[in-house]
Amino acid sequence: MAYSRESERQNDALGDLLKGQTPEKRIFVSMNDEKAKPHGDIKSELTDIMKDVRMPWFCPKCDKVMKKQLDNKFWRLFNYCFDCRIDEEHKMRTDGTFDDYELERYLQNKKSIIFDQLQSITEWKETTEFSYVEPINVEGGSVHIETYKKSDKILNEAEEAIIQLQSAMTEIESKLKELNSVK
Repeated sequence: MAYSRESERQNDALGDLLKGQTPEKRIFVSMNDEKAKPHGDIKSELTDIMKDVRMPWFCPKCDKVMKKQLDNKFWRLFNYCFDCRIDEEHKMRTDGTFDDYELERYLQNKKSIIFDQLQSITEWKETTEFSYVEPINVEGGSVHIETYKKSDKILNEAEEAIIQLQSAMTEIESKLKELNSVK
């Protein structure tokens, strides 16, 4: 066996303990370098963004574990768990405010759909012509290209659709304002 001062000190300390005496006390002093850079986890700029996106383990409202499949969906929509949402809707039903809430949600969804349709039609109108590439002989590499131009009839129908969608949008917005003024 190798001999070292540390093993000799340990043997002396054990011998003192067996004799009932207190072993020699040792004092350790450490020195910290204040100029040293911190090491370990480094916070990046995406940390705060991901903190808002990630679903926590526990619901912030009721402190229950969020492990159900629906908890993920309801966390993204409402920032709390499915059970809290059920409790909140139950309170709305007992208070008599659920019908207004349901109508508001319905109108908001309808408004969103109409907005998407308006946007897609206006983007379609901005393109002047488009081509469709159809492969004829895949092995030989030949293709057939068809180019379509928009006729005046189609452009007029698109303009009529935009006018109808805009009138529907203003109607929905007026219903929403009316619903919010009642609250």
